[in-house]
Amino acid sequence: MTVAVAPGGVDARRDAARSVRIPISQIAQRHPRLDRFEDRAQRVSDQRIRRQGDGFEIDEDAVAMATMVRAKGGGSLRTMNGAQWFENGWHRSRKAGHLLHWEGETALWQLLRLDTDGDAEAISSESVGFEWVLNGSMRRYTVDVEVVDPSGRRTLLEVKRTERDLDDPEYRLALAYVRETCRRCGIDFRIVYRDEIFSSLVHRRNACLFASRGFVAVEERHMSVLGDHRRATGGETEYGALAEALEPGHPVAGKAVVQGMLVRRLLRMDLTLRLDDASPLTID
Repeated sequence: MTVAVAPGGVDARRDAARSVRIPISQIAQRHPRLDRFEDRAQRVSDQRIRRQGDGFEIDEDAVAMATMVRAKGGGSLRTMNGAQWFENGWHRSRKAGHLLHWEGETALWQLLRLDTDGDAEAISSESVGFEWVLNGSMRRYTVDVEVVDPSGRRTLLEVKRTERDLDDPEYRLALAYVRETCRRCGIDFRIVYRDEIFSSLVHRRNACLFASRGFVAVEERHMSVLGDHRRATGGETEYGALAEALEPGHPVAGKAVVQGMLVRRLLRMDLTLRLDDASPLTID
C-alpha cells in the first residue's frame, strides 16, 4: 500500500540506517516519449492500472523526483511479524540466500512459485520501495516481490488477491506512478493476481514440496552422478530413474535431491502435472 511519509522522527532514522536511497534520475533510461500506462500484452482495465487519459500525466520532472529505496544486503524493508489481521511471516528461500518477509498468503504463494521457477535466478521480497511527492504529499510504496531472470532483467511484482484490491483510485494512481518510474529505469512492473500464480491445486502442492527441499544437501558425488546421467541420456530422463541413480536403493532420499536440484536450476520439470517415477525431466 501507499502511505504518507511522516517527516523525521525515530522511524525515519531507523529506516535510513537499514536502507539505501537512490535518486531515480541516476538510473533512468532516457526515451523520446512517455508510454501509456496500460500493458498491451494484457487485457486493458482501469482496475489493473490507471491510464494516461484518466487525468494524470507524468512528465520528466515528476519521474526525476522519485527516490528508490533498497534494503541493505537485499533484506526486507518491512519486517513486522505478527500483530496483523492478515497472515504474515518469513520464508526461507535458497534463491534469496536469506529469509524473505511476506504479508498475505498470496505473497507467500508467489515466493513458492518463484522458488521452483527455472526462469527466476534470484528473488527478494519487500526489498524495494519508492518515495515521491504526489498532490503535495510525500508518498511511499513498497514492492511485494523482485525477480531477476538469468539475463539479469529485473521485474517488480505487485501481488493481489483479485482486481477488487485495486478499487481505490488513489492506489491505482500510485501504481501508475511506480510503473512509469520503473519503465524509465528499464525495470518491468507487473500486477499478479492470486489465480494466476498456480494453475491448479496439484501445481501448488508440487511447488510447496519442491521449494521445501531448497536446502537439501547436494553433494559433489551427486553432481558427478548428474553429469554422468546427462551424458548417458542426452539430458532427457525420468524422475524415478534420476532419483535411483543419485541415491541407489533410497527413492525418497533420491527424490529429495532431485527436488533440491530443481530449486538450484540444475534441471527442469513440469510441476503442473501429477508426478510419478515416469515423469519426464530435463537436465540443464
